Amino acid sequence: MSKERVDFFMNTEFNQGPEGLTLISIGMVDASGNEFYAVSNAFHPEECNRYVQRKVLPRLGSSPPISPDEIKLGIAQFIGKTRPAFWGYCPSFDWVLISTLWQGLGNLPSKWPKYSLCLRQLALDHNVPSSAMPPKPGKPHYALEDAHWCRECHGVLMNRLGRDQILPRRSDTDF
Repeated sequence: MSKERVDFFMNTEFNQGPEGLTLISIGMVDASGNEFYAVSNAFHPEECNRYVQRKVLPRLGSSPPISPDEIKLGIAQFIGKTRPAFWGYCPSFDWVLISTLWQGLGNLPSKWPKYSLCLRQLALDHNVPSSAMPPKPGKPHYALEDAHWCRECHGVLMNRLGRDQILPRRSDTDF
């Protein structure tokens, strides 16, 4: 088990309906650029709202849909035995959807934090203008490309602020 924190960048696509959030796809990228991408088989395209039908579903790509349990296993294998930090751009819903794969925060792997880190909030806290960030992906609402964009944003913030300003000073077990 690595004692060093390893950064992972995430994005999900989902439908928000009367029953809550439904995972459609997830993209994750590690600090080295390695990728994990999955499309869920647990959503029903015909039940998605019109926005999702127009903007998200056409961009899912050719990955065969898999079950939420297979997505969970794929994420666990991708993260491995690292001590991860999960970054996203306004990642609240992303983190809820990921933790739901484990049936809640209390069931996440023991070395995982119970929270995600927000690149947007970090930029705001340090007065980093949006113009300093990389251009948004050319194919928005494709979870893997958006996760790569989060990695690029993190790189900009690290270069601008330094790693000591980016990582929380508290322990993962403080929450």
